[in-house]
Amino acid sequence: MRAQEDAENTYQREGADAAFKKFVALAAVDFSDREPGAMLAPPTSQGAANPAFFFTYDSPAVRRYRVDVAALKAAPTWIVPAGGQSARDSTPHRAAAALAAKLGEPLVAFPGGHTSWLLRPKGFASKLRETLG
Repeated sequence: MRAQEDAENTYQREGADAAFKKFVALAAVDFSDREPGAMLAPPTSQGAANPAFFFTYDSPAVRRYRVDVAALKAAPTWIVPAGGQSARDSTPHRAAAALAAKLGEPLVAFPGGHTSWLLRPKGFASKLRETLG
């Protein structure tokens, strides 16, 4: 929580680049851990506005949120806790593993890390189809 708040504060003091460096480290994102041919989208003017929204609203909301485990257990929906297999020591993976344990469900390992949908799209899609199929 403190590391995430530090990234948010860094955004206010130093801007998006410095803040994202901290956030990427927190989430253990490794941009070299990707499928052959997986390309990042080029920067756009619309995307340039996203860090302000992310660090002002999204990130703080995640920090403040408290999971209602009883409500999740009582929900009629199927909940599949998942984590990236190459980032098992990352904060997002540990959070997913803790949720899986509290729900009494297995943690499903997806290829790559926190951003496998972006850096390993084919593997992510395959694992998603397998999991939900």
